[in-house]
Amino acid sequence: MFIGYVINLNSRTDRLHKFNLHPDAKYFERVAAIDKEILKLVSDGEKDIFFDSQYIRDVYRRDVTLGEIACTLSHIKCWKKIVNNPSISEDDFAVIAEDDVVLCEDFLANIQKLQENLKQASGINIVIMQMLFYENLPALSLAKGEVEQYSFLSSNDKNAFMNSGSALYLIRKCYAREVLLYLEKKKPNWLADEFRQFCEPQSIRIASPLLGMVSGGINAESDLEQERQNARKSGI
Repeated sequence: MFIGYVINLNSRTDRLHKFNLHPDAKYFERVAAIDKEILKLVSDGEKDIFFDSQYIRDVYRRDVTLGEIACTLSHIKCWKKIVNNPSISEDDFAVIAEDDVVLCEDFLANIQKLQENLKQASGINIVIMQMLFYENLPALSLAKGEVEQYSFLSSNDKNAFMNSGSALYLIRKCYAREVLLYLEKKKPNWLADEFRQFCEPQSIRIASPLLGMVSGGINAESDLEQERQNARKSGI
């Protein structure tokens, strides 16, 4: 068995319905996503109340969007759920999904096998199970049927584990607790899929094969991506 959380905006019941069509969706607990419109009301548009925006300005030469902040905060909300769940042992992993992910067939059997394989590995805190553009990477494919053995891919590329989606991943409970302790003193400054910004790269792996995909990939319908494109055009 596994414990999973799926992030879903209250206004997007259509996405949750589609996610729940998968027979193994019943193992996920819905977590209400942080709504950027609520952030706008609470902050009067002042983003630095919730987020350290300077990193995004320095690296991307644009301002961070409220949608991006809301996405990051939604994932942090899930980490709090994990840390506060007494049924998850400190050394165990939990699954975090976004509602637009398409789980592979036989997800339950595959996540159980992946977790079993993880017991033979050490020093891993995050396992990415979905990646945009995976079709262009020869080492990656989507799981078909029940997989007997998973590989956990690492990378020394500075761009690895960055900007390839955060729609499906595992995070170790004790590490989620560590990041939350850090956030008691600092504001987050990373986008949800910038895993290297909040986790050492040697502690991140990509599951091979992957256990999920986002239908349409980078071209999938996304208000967040449209908002991001507008911010890129505006620059700073």
